[in-house]
Amino acid sequence: MNRVAKDLTGEVIDNQLLLRTVLNEPTRALRVAVDAPGTRVAMSGDAAIARGLLEGGAQIVTSYPGAPACHYPDLLAAVADKFGIYVEWSINEKVGFEVASTGAMAGLRTCYGGKDLGMNVASDSLLQFCYGGVEGGMVIIAATDIGAYVSSGEFDCRFYASMFRLVGLDPAGPQEAKEMVIAGLDISHRLKLPVLLLITNEVAWSHSPVTLGPLPQIRKTANVVTDIGRWRVHGGGGIHARKRWQEDQLKLMKEMASDLPFNRLEMKGDEELGIITIGVASNYVREVKEAFGLTDIAVLKLGSFNPLPEKLVAKLLSQVKRVLVVEAMDPYVETKIRELVTLSGKQVEVRGKQTGDLPVVGTYSFHLVAEAVQEFTGRKLPVAALDKRDLRKQILDAVPITRSPCPGCPHRASYYALKQALRQTGKGGKESSFIIADTGCSSSAGSAMGMVNAKMNLGSSVAIMNGLRHSGVADREIVAVIGDSAFLHGGIPPLMDMTQHGVDGTVVVMDNAGNAATGHQPSASMGVTAQGWDTKAINFAQIAKACNVDFVKTVDPYALKDAQAAMVEALSKKGGQRMVVSSRECAFSAITRRKVEGVEPPLYYVNEEQCTGSKICVTEFGCPAIYIKENGKASIDEMLCIGCGVCAEVCPSYAFRRAAA
Repeated sequence: MNRVAKDLTGEVIDNQLLLRTVLNEPTRALRVAVDAPGTRVAMSGDAAIARGLLEGGAQIVTSYPGAPACHYPDLLAAVADKFGIYVEWSINEKVGFEVASTGAMAGLRTCYGGKDLGMNVASDSLLQFCYGGVEGGMVIIAATDIGAYVSSGEFDCRFYASMFRLVGLDPAGPQEAKEMVIAGLDISHRLKLPVLLLITNEVAWSHSPVTLGPLPQIRKTANVVTDIGRWRVHGGGGIHARKRWQEDQLKLMKEMASDLPFNRLEMKGDEELGIITIGVASNYVREVKEAFGLTDIAVLKLGSFNPLPEKLVAKLLSQVKRVLVVEAMDPYVETKIRELVTLSGKQVEVRGKQTGDLPVVGTYSFHLVAEAVQEFTGRKLPVAALDKRDLRKQILDAVPITRSPCPGCPHRASYYALKQALRQTGKGGKESSFIIADTGCSSSAGSAMGMVNAKMNLGSSVAIMNGLRHSGVADREIVAVIGDSAFLHGGIPPLMDMTQHGVDGTVVVMDNAGNAATGHQPSASMGVTAQGWDTKAINFAQIAKACNVDFVKTVDPYALKDAQAAMVEALSKKGGQRMVVSSRECAFSAITRRKVEGVEPPLYYVNEEQCTGSKICVTEFGCPAIYIKENGKASIDEMLCIGCGVCAEVCPSYAFRRAAA
């Protein structure tokens, strides 16, 4: 295979150019891969994870793109050949987990990573795999979005560690993230259990100095271990035996946990008050304690949450009378501490989320933790008078609910064509149509244009449409909109369900050749792998035909009239399944590549004499590069315009013109 990538027009792009322009990772990758033990390098949490995987000897790294932690595979892919690593952006989380876990079964050190929502997808295979465990070492990275900044919910992935009997680690920052990856691979290798590493947005997105360690020089060779008792368990006594084995391994981990450097007890021996904290929340506790000189409060800083370092916990509980548990998300550690207090019979009061001292939702801050400590200690701390809830509300009120997609985004053109097609067919009213979107750029564009009625998760839009039809909804035109990666991730099974059960509806696949929302990672339709190898590209139209979809047409959304005509044709069909594939490379990828290649995009301007001030270009189309001047005429911001030319087709008075070269 050739190390090249292709855009949707078939133009060949050198892989290093692709990485430099679209992924923008080689410089960071070189920093991550430098062989200079002891050097301190500024790194993000994502970069620290990548460094940890290099230092820990990982040989297979798989993931499905999902913020808040999704760039470490990009960094590793840029140096994969040098270090003999296989890096894969998988079709979905289940496949990614299965590829990585199989490598761990064969004796290699591996890593699977995905966001919190993706753990639900991977859990089907994770449950069965954990009974057999690993031969090499495996770290499972669960990127958890505290505050739901880039997710459709706030989920605490620590419960997966309890459910599947995994060792669980939670770093406080980039340095610990790196060290925990290395330790996790080692612990996993020793105990034969996968290690779950929780990476929150506050760790993944933060930057701090990270001390580099040595890079391994030896790579292991895979060895398939034949052990029917471990990896071919069919229930009954076999399952019971493996669950007992899991419990035995966690007991060993309990003995190890108190010796881990990530679990530290700061106690002189005369304190009556104690704080137990973990992960990113521990930073705020440390800052509050230092800022107000609270030297008479013992602090147990945890790095492992399953199992807890019970010896250290018992030592703290034997001294103090009251404990405040400070942790992000759900009261996971707090619940475990309450259980230990009850079992020990000690008279220690436990405060935290369950007692209302700290909130169960959202991110923490110095101010919020300081107020909780003030209430816990009964001391008046000089904390600012502004209530944190009021400040948070002010911030949220200042942030728009929806995000306008980038200038030139092909999805905006696709939605505009769909909007016009619905009107043309008499189905454009709120009571006449119902549009369901999937997660990603396709939903962001539709939401910004006010066209999305419902959105769940990756692959769900088609299934929701099926459910509405089976529920008896027949008086509306239902359109399922789905991105390329989402369609491949989970949209194909519901499409087959749609054809099998004769559901009437239209599916619009918006293909921008990659996972643009999370960093332009390649999807299977892009024709390139994570490591930049040219490969076979998936054809959406052929998939639809193989699923026996009645009407299939592929269009370029920049050719707005053709795209609208195709959607009108699809919407006009009586019954059956219709699919329109709207394909155009992500505008950001295209413009960045062109700039690096030295190709200037065509410029557009507004002929004010022809502009009637209808504002359709702003109110209906909404490109961020277009604005209305004080005289009521439209104008184009040359710094934002990428030269897609769609505005020239949108404008009813033909006022948008392409400038002469």
